Amino acid sequence: MSAAHQHEHGGHGGGSTMGMHGMLLFGTETLYLSRNRQLSTFNNMGLGGRLSYQLRRVPGSYDVKLNGSYEYTRFKFKDFTDLRDGSLYSYASNVIQLYLSATY
Repeated sequence: MSAAHQHEHGGHGGGSTMGMHGMLLFGTETLYLSRNRQLSTFNNMGLGGRLSYQLRRVPGSYDVKLNGSYEYTRFKFKDFTDLRDGSLYSYASNVIQLYLSATY
């Protein structure tokens, strides 16, 4: 069986894999695009602080505290665009936490 006959019927035999068969499998490049923000390059900045206030304390029995924190964070992406207008995507957030803790 000739190499040309083997290619025509799916065999590879001793013939070259170049030609129509090789071009269909390896002749074109494919570009895959992703909309995954987590894989993008970005810069971030965060600034925050915490406060604690002792509401009540009974030595040897219990201690009650009011705790609070604030954090500002900003993310600027270098290669992820906003689908709405095509600009580079960025966002900022303000996080406030308040909680009461008691130890006994």
